[in-house]
Amino acid sequence: MAGQDAATRPSSTRGFDRALLSQSVASRVAYFAREVTVLHPRQEQAYLAAWRAVQQPAGITHVFVVGPSGVGKTTLLRKLRHALIGQALAEEAPLPGHHPICSVVAESPHTGAFNWGGLFRDMLRDLDEPCIDAKITGEEITAKLAAAGARRIALGRRPTTDALREAVEQAVRLRQPQVICIDEAHHLAKVGSARRIKDQADCLKSLADRGGRLFLLLGTYEVLPLRKQSDQLSRRTLTVHFPRYTLDCPDDVEAFKRCLLTFEHFLPVEQRPDLLADWDYLFTYSVGCIGTLKDWLTRALSLALREVRTDAGVTARYDAWGVPVTNPALTLTRAHLEQTALPADDCLNIASLATLGEAELRVAPGDMDRLHDLLHTQAPAQRATMRFPPPAVAQRRGLPGRRNPHRDPLGAGEYGP
Repeated sequence: MAGQDAATRPSSTRGFDRALLSQSVASRVAYFAREVTVLHPRQEQAYLAAWRAVQQPAGITHVFVVGPSGVGKTTLLRKLRHALIGQALAEEAPLPGHHPICSVVAESPHTGAFNWGGLFRDMLRDLDEPCIDAKITGEEITAKLAAAGARRIALGRRPTTDALREAVEQAVRLRQPQVICIDEAHHLAKVGSARRIKDQADCLKSLADRGGRLFLLLGTYEVLPLRKQSDQLSRRTLTVHFPRYTLDCPDDVEAFKRCLLTFEHFLPVEQRPDLLADWDYLFTYSVGCIGTLKDWLTRALSLALREVRTDAGVTARYDAWGVPVTNPALTLTRAHLEQTALPADDCLNIASLATLGEAELRVAPGDMDRLHDLLHTQAPAQRATMRFPPPAVAQRRGLPGRRNPHRDPLGAGEYGP
């Protein structure tokens, strides 16, 4: 595809309404940013794995969708949400108050502790739960009634985290979502110690057990430590890897080029750009991530549309007030891409973290042999000859100046017979 000439490119038709070219710059940029999505093999594989788990969990309570930053995890979540809502609307007898999906975004903690109360509030909002700020537990009601001795009690200013969690569990039982999705789930692992990471994993396991719903967690490779905190969570966890494209795989290069052709087709500019001519440059500075590529093209499109063609063929910038452009640039060029690309050190950081995460998910050559050895038990004769150290006995220490109790010898001292 790299040597494809203009005659073989489908340039006669475009993927957008030509009337869009007469609209404002903001409308054209918003169209490309919000309306244009590209289905590609990596995303399709990850989506199908997540969809199968949602439709038939088969003992799975947690699905981790992991991949590098900018690979397209949030786009996958939007597609899953749209599909589940469409499936629910197609049912002949839908359940009253049913929400097919609960989707929230985990906030990064500004301290060493994750804000579970904020996450529970977001879940209640997404489930259309009323009176979120008036939640109270049954134990609190009993205690306040006993203290006041009356039937009416005054609610506190803000509900406690326990009250919000109880409200979430009740809302899940009533709304019956098929799946509870947490985007940016790697923020759950940003805690101060390894013990707190285990507490986070235990809390997720408890929420899934009490609510009886599947949890779908989407995040970068930083979320991986949550999977290995207990054998119970490992048994009930499915990990879906959503990797980037790599240059050493010909199929990946081919898929990336097809994505570029699709973006060419839907970029709302007068003349279709030739992104395929710069595919290597685009591949390198997007780190093989389609989400990063689209954000980059959105910035370049905004820059191109805010340039005005003059009679001398020189472009002039928009002024600071955003005066409407009546004669914008005809297409998106390499110069626009170079001015809006991520810095090389940021790309290197993304690629380095992605390489580390991919290595953690990769099965090492000796892992299967080690697992096979752990599945064997020792022979009875070998177990009989093994010597185990005796259990340690705690030493009791007496008070200062007082002898420890013991038996003194008799008949052999100065006062003996």
